[in-house]
Parts: sequence; structure tokens; C-alpha cells
Amino acid sequence: MLSLRLPAHDRPIKLVAESLLEKDAALVCAARPDVHDLIDQPGAVSFVRANGKAGVHHFDFLFIDKAGARSAIAVKPWIRASRPEFQDEMVRVRAATPLSFAQRVLLITERHFDRTDAWNAARLQDALRQPDPALDDRIERWLVAHGEPIRFRELTAKSGLGARAWPATVRLLHAGRIRRLDGGRIGMDTRLAAEARP
Repeated sequence: MLSLRLPAHDRPIKLVAESLLEKDAALVCAARPDVHDLIDQPGAVSFVRANGKAGVHHFDFLFIDKAGARSAIAVKPWIRASRPEFQDEMVRVRAATPLSFAQRVLLITERHFDRTDAWNAARLQDALRQPDPALDDRIERWLVAHGEPIRFRELTAKSGLGARAWPATVRLLHAGRIRRLDGGRIGMDTRLAAEARP
């Protein structure tokens, strides 16, 4: 079970993830800037298999973006997803999926993201649990006034905010109000800068 904060809901929702891959995929989807909602086990689609027999495909998630477009998502390990018979099945499932259910059918494997993406997405969910707009504004103003790139560990010390700066900084990064100057996992050595305003 996974707890997520999504724009469609005032409170965190519980999402069923049946594997670590599904959990990571859900976290990465929830961190997308265009996400509105994510629904687990949204339903099944009937399709005709290559041998002519009836089949049923159960999607793992339904991703709804801010424009209302719906994407049915299947999450599978690459070793299974790369098999020709599974690829043929997904073509048939895609053709049988009603537009009223989803406008797109997507397959996500561990090759579509890495563990760092999932780790950073999990940190975002941690930061979203207790929103604090006033603190977010304070850190953004501090970074603008500071004017130069700074490592997160220095921000916590020099701003006087200590550990309270962590969730606010992650929220600001996600919102695009500040920026990272490096890649990898968000951590104490992450280099930060105020986002240039037009």
C-alpha cells in the first residue's frame, strides 16, 4: 500500500502497488508535473488473443493528466514486456481499449526510469505530506536574496531553518520555483539556485 498526495485530492490517497516495480512506477507517475490523478486497478479490457480466444487485461493504473486525458498503464518487468507474445497482446489490448476508458495505453518497465527517479519521487511524497506555503516562500526569498548557488547542507545552516528546510526545498524544486544544478539523488550535497524570474 502506498500513500500519495495528488492534485485531485485534498488528502493523501492509498494506492495498491503489488510489487516494488509498481510502487516505483506509481511514485514516478505521481511526480510528473502534468499529473492530476492516479487510480490503481482501474478495470479490465476484453480483447481477442492471437489464437482467437477471449482474453482479459487488467491495467495497473489509470493516469489522468491536468487536461483530463486518461492513460491506462500496464507495469511489467522488461524480461516479460520484451517477449513477442506479450508485445502482440499489448497491441491487441490497445486496439480493444475504449476511448471512454483511456485515450492512451502505456507500458512501463524498469527501463523507463531508474532507482534515482523513484527515490526522488518518494522524497517528494514525503515533502507533500505536510504542506507549508509560508515556509516555501521564505526559502525561495532567502535563495533569491543569497543570489548564488548553494549546497543544501549550507542552506540549512545559513538560513537558520535547519531540517525544516528539507521538505520545503523539495516542494520548491518540484514546483519549478528553484532549480537544481546537478543530477542524482536529492540530498545534502544537492546544489540549488533561485529560479530566474522574467
